[in-house]
Amino acid sequence: MRQISYCERSPLLVALSLAVAALPSAPAFACSIVLPPDYEGSSAQRRNIKLEIEKASAIVDGEVIRPWTHETPALVRVHHVLKGDVEEIIEVGGEGAGGDCSIALERVGERSRMILNGGPGIYDLYYDQSEARLEDHYLKSDRRKVWPYYADQESTGN
Repeated sequence: MRQISYCERSPLLVALSLAVAALPSAPAFACSIVLPPDYEGSSAQRRNIKLEIEKASAIVDGEVIRPWTHETPALVRVHHVLKGDVEEIIEVGGEGAGGDCSIALERVGERSRMILNGGPGIYDLYYDQSEARLEDHYLKSDRRKVWPYYADQESTGN
């Protein structure tokens, strides 16, 4: 079997590299967050939560009235404002939502407490708040009482 020398391979590699570089690229959608097993309830977690609340542009309880798509952000009706100055209807989720570690709100009627960044045009939602007891504690607002959510519940306007 004849081995190909580096000099013979080099033009082939250059041509292959140029061909791959010329191909249109699609945006990469990947997000992976791995937390250490002892993170839950730790002082590091408490410190990070306080920092995220401080950095947030707005914190609201809202309901999705138009789902996010690649072309349009979700529309969210704001029911409670815990931080910030926001309109009654806001847009959440840019083009990369769901792939850039932000959350894409894809179900009409979905209700959530949202710690938002960016805005006021389009806000980004990076944190799943479904079981965020520490966040509720620091915000002094127990969502189980003031903003309960159950899957498939109908909006009551509250």
